[in-house]
Amino acid sequence: MNQVTSSGGVRRRGVRTLALALGVLALAGCTSGAAGGTPSASSTPEDPTAGTRADIERELADRDDVADAEVLYRDDVTVPSTVAVDVTIEPGADVAALADEALRLVWLSDIEPLTTIQVEVINPSDPMQGLSRAVRLLDDAERAAVEDRFGPRPG
Repeated sequence: MNQVTSSGGVRRRGVRTLALALGVLALAGCTSGAAGGTPSASSTPEDPTAGTRADIERELADRDDVADAEVLYRDDVTVPSTVAVDVTIEPGADVAALADEALRLVWLSDIEPLTTIQVEVINPSDPMQGLSRAVRLLDDAERAAVEDRFGPRPG
C-alpha cells in the first residue's frame, strides 16, 4: 500500500514537473516568437552609441598611421558597459601612441555607461606585434590615472 501512495506521489510530482516544464516552454515560445518576428520600428531599440562609435572610428581611420579601426560597445550581463577599440596600424606607426589616442577618444566621448575601455592595437607586419590594454574605470586608481592624463569625462 505504501508503494501505491509513493507511486501516486511520484506520479503527481511528475505531472507537476511536466506541467511546469510545458509552462516554461510555452512562455519561452511566446517570448522568442515575439522577438523572432519582424520588429516594428517602434519596438527596435536604437543604439545610442552608434554615432559616437562611428565618429571615433572615423577619427582614428583618418590618420595616416592607421590602416583600420573598429569600435564596439557591449552592455549586458556578461560584458557590462565596455567599449572595445581595435586598431590596425600601418607599418612604422607608434603602437603606444595609437593606443593612447584610442583611449583618449573613448574617455572623452559621451558613451554612457562606461566601466571598461579595451584597446587592441595591432601591427600586422611580420612578425605580428601589438599592444592590448584594458582600463577598468571602476578601479579608482585606474580611473584617476586616465583622468589625470586626459581630464575629466564630459557630462
